[in-house]
Formats: sequence, C-alpha cells, structure tokens
Amino acid sequence: MDNNFFENTDLIKVSVEELDGASRTDASQVNILRERTFNQELSVLLNKIYSNEKGIALSKDKEDVSVVMEESPLERERLLKKCEELIYRVKYDDYGDFISVDPFDFKIDAERGNDVAQFYNSYIIKAMRSIGFEHFAILNYALIDNAFMVSLNSADELLESSLFFSINDPEIKKLNHNKKGIFIDKTCIEEDLFLKKKLLDVFAKCDYKGIYIVWLSDLFTSEELADINFSLWDDFFSPLLVIFLKSDAELTTVDCYNKLTSTLNIPFLLYLMQSHPFAGFKNYSPEDVLLSLNILLKTPLSQNMKVGFLQLLDFSSKEKFFILKFVISKIKMLLHSSSFFLRASIDRCFFIVSDEESVAICSIIEEVNSLNDKELLTVKTLSKEDFVVNPLTFIF
Repeated sequence: MDNNFFENTDLIKVSVEELDGASRTDASQVNILRERTFNQELSVLLNKIYSNEKGIALSKDKEDVSVVMEESPLERERLLKKCEELIYRVKYDDYGDFISVDPFDFKIDAERGNDVAQFYNSYIIKAMRSIGFEHFAILNYALIDNAFMVSLNSADELLESSLFFSINDPEIKKLNHNKKGIFIDKTCIEEDLFLKKKLLDVFAKCDYKGIYIVWLSDLFTSEELADINFSLWDDFFSPLLVIFLKSDAELTTVDCYNKLTSTLNIPFLLYLMQSHPFAGFKNYSPEDVLLSLNILLKTPLSQNMKVGFLQLLDFSSKEKFFILKFVISKIKMLLHSSSFFLRASIDRCFFIVSDEESVAICSIIEEVNSLNDKELLTVKTLSKEDFVVNPLTFIF
C-alpha cells in the first residue's frame, strides 16, 4: 500500500488540542440562528400540530393574527412551553399506558375536593352529636358578602338563607370580649328586631330555647393556632359556631365551652386548617383587591400599619418567575402573625406590614434588583391613611 495514501487525501486533519479548544463560532451568528428558528412561523406550526391532534381546524383568520402579532415576553414564554410539551410527548410517546400523568394538563379534582369537605363535615356532625349538640351551624366569612354565612348546617334548612352576621353586628362585638362565647335566649331574640327576623320562625318551628355562639379559633390556644399557620387576620375572620339548644336544655356558656374544648379539638382544628378566608382566591380582579384591602384596613389589626405593593416587571423567562417565588418566600419568613400578605395574581402581591417589616422588604427587593442588569421587581409602600385617600393610583 502506498504510504502517501492518507497524506494525499482531501480530509482535514484535526488535532486533539483543536478539539478541546474553544468554539470558533461567532456568538452573533448563533443569536441570529436562534432568532430565525424561534419565530412566529414556528408558533403557527406548533399551533397547527396541536389543533390537528385535538381535531380542531385552525382558521385562516387565526393564522393571520398569529403571524402579524407582535412578539412579547408572554408570547415567547408560551412558545417555549409548547416546545417543551412537544419534546416531552415525542420522547415518551412509545411508553404509552405506562405514562399515566400528564405534567402539562394538571387540573383541580373538584370531586375529590368535595369528598374531603364532606368527610370533614360528617366528622364534625358525628362528633357534635356524641356530646349532645345535634342542632348547630358553622358560619364562614364570605369576602363578597362581607358577612359570616352558613357553611355547614345540621339544624333547620331555613337557616341557610336567614342566618348571617356582619362584622359590625352587636353579637360579633360581644364575642370579641367573651372568649368562652355568648348565650342568647328566646326572649332576647323576640326583643331584637334583626334577630327576630333571622331566627324567630326557626325557633317556633323547632322549639329552641336559645343559641350559643363562639369563635372556632377561641376553642384553641395561640400555640395550637400557630402550628397550623393561623394568623391574627385568620383569627379575626374565624368561623363562627352557632349551637341551637332545645327547650329542655339548661346549659351555661361555660358548660358549652368546656364540652367543646374537651372533646372536639381534632375535628375543629381540621376545619380551621381549611378555613383561611383569603387563601382560596386565585387571580384576583381589581375589584376583589380593592374590596379585600378596604375590609382589612377597617379592622383594628391595621392600626399603625403600612400598605405595600410588589410587582414583577420582567416576564422574559421562567427564571424571573422563580425569582419572584423566592422573594415571596423570603418575605413571608420575616413577617409576623399580625402582618398580611396576598399574592393577587401571577405578577402582583399586596401586603399590610409594620414599619420595620416594610424596610426589610424594600431591602430584599433592592438586593435582588442589584443582581440583575435591569430592574426586575418594584415595590411601593405608603401609610394606611394615604392609601385610603387614593387607592386606585397605588394599585394600578
């Protein structure tokens, strides 16, 4: 064989050192390639793929709108998510039935949630009957109605619409000064215009002697409430327990309180864990935000507190949302039980905090922004009085 055979070839010789060296590709060319690849045409193509998979024809109008639509951070985020989903499905398509969970299609199991709620309700009803309290109702605070409305009822069905209390009702104000609850007899109900309208028909129908009312949170110590992250705001809007006593019953408030605390700690503690009044709201509307803050700022807990607003400014990548989550967790760690924090939407948070906590929050935001090329988060705080004067400018 000719020894010069390999030397005369047209192949390019590459040494090991050259393979280990840095890439000679110009970074600007790589960016141009990325921009030309991840464009609106790819978005249209992905939309066609998904519409065909779901059996939905994509109209020409929608195609035109998608092509001419201006690129935005949210649009880029949506496109990246679709790419990830497509890659996932292509990669795991061969596994078929072995893949039982779709990570891109998580939905709340409403039926299962209802089953859990029904279990708690049945548990409480059986426990109450075991100590002789067969007729009772639990009232949860409803934000939209700004009142305590019937949530669980084992008494007469008329109470579903007739029994409710507002924050400013005399009975609620009495409860704030009587930890062991209050007792209202039939005579007092007949003499009170509002109670008479709410309860007299039920009393006549069921032959009740009176009612015993107590905050559910008052059945527990502050340490027990702290264990379930029950803040002072949750305590202020704690569910109400209303027990209807039959005509042959002769019990005092102390008797009722002692019976409840000695036997029903676990059922009611489980109920309180599911009863944070502001925790169940997602994607607040501007009206919900104003309503919530208006109600909260009228409570005694907001005295000498500051109102704050936190917003994410940059939506360009998932990492920015993770940074916001990290900041939120860091803020919550420094807040006391007397403070209030609400994530109203994917990019906005509101809080009611002390002066010291306000300074600490601003310091966290300043530190995070200093690590980025441009401002990532913005925070504004002002006094309760200033917010009441012009809340719309503050929020929007």
